[in-house]
Amino acid sequence: MFSLMLFSVFSGISNAEDSNAKVDQPLVVDSGVGLITEYRSNLYLESGEAFGGDEAVGGASVLLNPHFKLKFKGNNLNANLGLNYFARKYLNESYANLDRYSNGRGLIGLQINPNGKVGFDIQDMLDSTGRESSADTAQTAYIQKVNNALRSGIAFHPGSALDIKIGGLFNTENIVGADSSSANPGSQNDRLGYGGYLAVLWTFLPKTSVFLDTEYEQFDWSKNVICQTIDGSCGGVLAEGYLGIPNGNTFRAKTGLSGQITEKLLLKLSFGYGMSDYDEDSVASNANGGIAQYLTQTTAVDVEGLDGLMIDAALQVAPSDKQFFSLAYTRNFMDVYFTNFSIYHQFMLTHGWEMGTVAELNTSIKYRFDDYDGTVDRSDHRLSATSDFNLNFTPSLSMNIGGAWKRLASADGYSNIEYDDYNIHTGLIFKK
Repeated sequence: MFSLMLFSVFSGISNAEDSNAKVDQPLVVDSGVGLITEYRSNLYLESGEAFGGDEAVGGASVLLNPHFKLKFKGNNLNANLGLNYFARKYLNESYANLDRYSNGRGLIGLQINPNGKVGFDIQDMLDSTGRESSADTAQTAYIQKVNNALRSGIAFHPGSALDIKIGGLFNTENIVGADSSSANPGSQNDRLGYGGYLAVLWTFLPKTSVFLDTEYEQFDWSKNVICQTIDGSCGGVLAEGYLGIPNGNTFRAKTGLSGQITEKLLLKLSFGYGMSDYDEDSVASNANGGIAQYLTQTTAVDVEGLDGLMIDAALQVAPSDKQFFSLAYTRNFMDVYFTNFSIYHQFMLTHGWEMGTVAELNTSIKYRFDDYDGTVDRSDHRLSATSDFNLNFTPSLSMNIGGAWKRLASADGYSNIEYDDYNIHTGLIFKK
């Protein structure tokens, strides 16, 4: 858990030495399984009766989480394989519509001829995740998203410190319940994206590098107009019953520094700029009359000007080799499945502490501000806090005890989307 939290903040920093030194072996295989029991206070993320919503209900579930990781390093081939599966079963059959057996993540990465002047890289990431919606029927209680991101290209290694990669990308996204509330089949949507990338990395010190990343993506939605009413009865009288999901394209470029500055200080700092151009005509052509006019007006907004500014900063201080504190800030924009885009700011404070080989404690606090624009035009505050304590009985068996809290608050007074959710969890983790 300690290393995972560190990686989540400093994913771009050059690899440091693994404490168990297994990275020096040509083949490393790790596997394990977690059996966790969790209680949550607000299963359907309801705003509560005080704000005119349904009463929040809590419940307990059992989570099974097997995982597998393989890393191979050779003269002519580097390979990575990662699999992480999640199955959740609620103990009360009243909440069986929240049971899930299709969540998981997978990664395949290949580097062909990594030590030569010219090589070939391919990476494919599959992510099947979901979240609850504020509805209590089997059709509407969950929003499932399946993303697949494929990158493939040529890698140039003109020197030991310089890497240049150029290639193409292909992204797919499938969403069931794309409008967060609809029980009708029209709420399903699919996104297809394709484009190219250029990545330059200069490792001027063993654990410190300068990078330049650029990316272009053209994307299309299978459905550019979605009815957002619960019963799917949008008849055209109220244009606000529809969501406009336009096609478009995005360009991003950023440059920065990432790595170990001193023995106890890690830094990641990058600045960039991007643009997204949305095609409101792709929405208008799928609607009629007043609906087309309304959706054209609300989707005719792009990421441009200062909206395209990107900042990524993270600072980690390690008072000892067993403890670290980190602070991270991100400003960026992203395409959104229920409107055009979100411009977001995110702050994260993290603390990790390994208590010898017996136990470890990890705590994080996160705040995120989302400014959505398009047919849905609103701003949200998201706050969350988590704390986990791991007790290691043996190198292969540990126990986890933790808790978390998350809140969604509307900056515009939309009380029907607001909620608080607390959870406590405990379980055993077996690892090989």
